[in-house]
Amino acid sequence: MNLPCRALLLLAALGSCAGTPRSASMKDTAKKDSLSAVTAYNRQILDLFTGPAFRELDCDALYGPGMARRGVHCFVSTLKREELTARISRGVASFAEGAEWAENYGQFDRFYRLSRNPAYSFSFGVSRVAYKDLIYRDQPGVWGHFESDVIYSPIARETK
Repeated sequence: MNLPCRALLLLAALGSCAGTPRSASMKDTAKKDSLSAVTAYNRQILDLFTGPAFRELDCDALYGPGMARRGVHCFVSTLKREELTARISRGVASFAEGAEWAENYGQFDRFYRLSRNPAYSFSFGVSRVAYKDLIYRDQPGVWGHFESDVIYSPIARETK
């Protein structure tokens, strides 16, 4: 085999090898970017529930074991349900889309998907504390002090 043919074969071999790690690296980078975006969006959502109008409660104590392990957050608030749903809608509008709030037995529910990556979804349930007397009557400082509660199921990639 003459030198020009060997050089061409070498270039072809190097070119085919060089593409594999680069594309794998790009996939890893895209995955890291996606995870860092999810972390940032979750932080942005949790920031909606900070301040004197909110208190975070132990979801496992209220609804049974496993809630915290799945990343679910439970809050009570002095704000009315309608104020909370508007606050949540405004707070996630820049990065998520979802159907309208639906009322189901006194609780407003809404499911969202990330605008840039619809494989990721999250949801909220917003209710009145007064509708959940069996849950909140025995919670110190909640019954009679807070108007609403929020259950936030964090952003997660849906599995098929």
